[in-house]
Amino acid sequence: MKVLFLQRDPFVKLGIATLSAVLKKAGHGADVLIESLEKDLIKKAEECRPDIIAFSITTGEYSWMSELARKVKARIDAPIICGGAHPTFYPDIAKDPSFDIICRGEGEGAILDIVNAMESGKDITGIRNLVVKKDGRIYTNGLRPLIDDLDSIPYPDRGIYDKYGFFKEQKHRHMLTARGCPFQCSFCFNKLYNDMYRNNGKVIRRRSVRHVIDEIRALKTENPGLGHIFFLDDTFILSKQWVDEFLGIYKNEIGLPFSCTARANLVTRDLVKKMKGAGCFSIRLGIESGDDHMRNDILKKEVTIGQIESATAIIKEHRIRLLTYNIVGTPGETIENAFKTFLLNKRIHPTYAWCSLLQPYPGTEIFEYASSNGYLSSGHDFGNMESSYFMTSPVKMEKARQMQNLQKVFALGVALRLPAGLVKFLIKLPLEALYEKMFQLIYAIGISRIDNIGLMQLLKTASHSKNYFTKK
Repeated sequence: MKVLFLQRDPFVKLGIATLSAVLKKAGHGADVLIESLEKDLIKKAEECRPDIIAFSITTGEYSWMSELARKVKARIDAPIICGGAHPTFYPDIAKDPSFDIICRGEGEGAILDIVNAMESGKDITGIRNLVVKKDGRIYTNGLRPLIDDLDSIPYPDRGIYDKYGFFKEQKHRHMLTARGCPFQCSFCFNKLYNDMYRNNGKVIRRRSVRHVIDEIRALKTENPGLGHIFFLDDTFILSKQWVDEFLGIYKNEIGLPFSCTARANLVTRDLVKKMKGAGCFSIRLGIESGDDHMRNDILKKEVTIGQIESATAIIKEHRIRLLTYNIVGTPGETIENAFKTFLLNKRIHPTYAWCSLLQPYPGTEIFEYASSNGYLSSGHDFGNMESSYFMTSPVKMEKARQMQNLQKVFALGVALRLPAGLVKFLIKLPLEALYEKMFQLIYAIGISRIDNIGLMQLLKTASHSKNYFTKK
């Protein structure tokens, strides 16, 4: 059996690469096609002669996927399965006539059960994690327990992307060392995920240090020019014991520069010193808001200004590049509230201050709050949500145009430490198109510095993308 994955933009998706590895280990075939890198995606898909066509999507990709799946179904006689974060939380998309199967939660076991059953002619309507349409009926099944031993999952099959020389030019690789997040941020899907799997497996799991190290060693062997590693875990430093063990071995056996995520209340001077010594060159830190009420009561971040200022000072003291994540346009937020976020970033002065307008994804706690308190625009649904720069939002805001302009000039204002009075004046001007171009330029420069990626390589990625440097 052969599964063909379809995706929109030129990025290695570790979820797809992992499912490919699982399928190939079991003797099946897998391939991937990227729409933005193909002249005629559907014709190429026909040539692959797949038994199953698969998508893995976030909410912002739903409209794209639904339209493409409809076109594919008209020309290719193969069942279409959709997995990833979006169908996990919104299985009702099974009603969309473009899809035959919806996969919720972890897909490794489910995808194997599907191909094995189809190969032997068995029924698939009772497979756990799946919502299956058959003969006019929809069969909805329960979830299987989460995979407890992450070391049992094969390394991601990044080679599935090698057909595109674009990826071979890249000097970095992304990795995940863990699954799950214990925190309860109201704007994030993790709270929903934890609730979904309550009493059905351990949500927070981590690969063994040796399993991760051995994968990186294999990557270095396969890619002699490998320059650095990005750890994409929600909070890389979640377990001090694991990180301490990992850093010691990583420093001695790997020695590549790396980037990771952190959380302000978990940052200590001793930990950052060890990270720097092991090769950490950049850290991403979620601040979200400089206003205590917005940050902790509404967004449920549960960190203090003191913890943020202490963590960022320690990171900068060790000459590690710092990216901060910030949100404006939270339900009920005023311009004055939002400027507290700007002023906080101006004080700590990160390498790059990312800022987005709040995206209240349906099902999240912040969506329920915004909806029940009248902050959502009429007609809002996930079909028209952004998946790139988050420069629009369905949230009703006080002085909406000023808030949207603030989001666009935020990073530049922080980088240049512009006076708040000047920024307040600038966001009142009707210069939205100019501010959008400035935002994109500063984004490219900022990410280039944070991720240690050449600006030309980043611009090349953007030029191959249908999603970035555009609103939709």
